[in-house]
Amino acid sequence: MGMLVNGTWFDDDPLPADGAGRFVRPDSIFRDRVTRDGASGFKAEAGRYQLVTAPSCRGRIARS
Repeated sequence: MGMLVNGTWFDDDPLPADGAGRFVRPDSIFRDRVTRDGASGFKAEAGRYQLVTAPSCRGRIARS
């Protein structure tokens, strides 16, 4: 499947690389936590979040 990256269409998913062509793993964008009191910016509420998992990756919290 193709992918649009910074306004350019790629037929294959491009792998991030440095100037020498070596693979560079990007930082995770999922760094926030859901907290009971909302101190993290995301307050825990019943029925609001779902835990989505796959065998090949860690968990991810998705807002409903």
